[in-house]
Amino acid sequence: MAKLNLDSAPNAQMIKDVQQKSAKEINTNVVVNLPISDIEENPDNELVFNMDDIKSLAKNISEDGFNGAIEVYKKDNGKYEISSGHRRFRAMQMLGKDSIPAIVCDEPSVTKKRRVLISSNINIRNMSPMDIARAIKYHYDTLLLESPDKKTRASENRLNALSEYFNMTVMNVTRYLKLNDLINEIQDLVAKRIIPWSVIISCADFDKEKQQIVFEEIDKYLQTHEKITGKVIENIINKNSADKPTVKTTSQPIDRQIYRIHRQLKLFSQENLVIADKDNLKKQISEIEDYIKAIKKKI
Repeated sequence: MAKLNLDSAPNAQMIKDVQQKSAKEINTNVVVNLPISDIEENPDNELVFNMDDIKSLAKNISEDGFNGAIEVYKKDNGKYEISSGHRRFRAMQMLGKDSIPAIVCDEPSVTKKRRVLISSNINIRNMSPMDIARAIKYHYDTLLLESPDKKTRASENRLNALSEYFNMTVMNVTRYLKLNDLINEIQDLVAKRIIPWSVIISCADFDKEKQQIVFEEIDKYLQTHEKITGKVIENIINKNSADKPTVKTTSQPIDRQIYRIHRQLKLFSQENLVIADKDNLKKQISEIEDYIKAIKKKI
């Protein structure tokens, strides 16, 4: 996962902002010292967000003290689950502390808990592209939980909701979502910012076997080079794309898949396009038209 440099000015200020926000909450909420042994982490937290540099955070707390409080839910079993403050909790554990200041809230619904996990993290963390991708996917799944009876048409509404929530275009939302289709080895390279996510994203359309081949070629290159450029990665992807294409199998009806393709093409038509190879693009569009004709014959 990406490293958070706590010594840099922006990140140091970020920590102070979090501490000040937490300190302000003390004025309006009851803060208690809870035994660390009675506190549990939200298991979803580490699935979405990185938990790096706890040692640096512990050093910061050791030198400047612990300001404010973490937020926890009171569980039915008498334990407490963290709502906000997982990294500070880990840092206090590392320092060998027996208790930690906390604001105790009633345990909310499943979807409310998921929303709070995202909202309490996205504005205060130095997030890698994979952190963003996982956060968007997690929130997308939350929207599905909130409206499980909605049909395909609601998918577009969810993308619009994600676009507004994460303050990015619908196109970028869909691109970040695709990062979750990459194998773990490639996701790790994206998370560590070793490879540019905007280039490797096209690899998400490959099956896992072909993605593994791409990863191995990238890994082999990095064994003899300090870094890898987007152009080198493009060449690796294109070389594997030139092989017999592997089509992902799915049990979803074809009309639903065409709906997603239609939506993506509609977005492309409304965006200012950056085209690297016009001749190749024209060729691909021509092939798409042939595919459409073949599909029409089967309907």
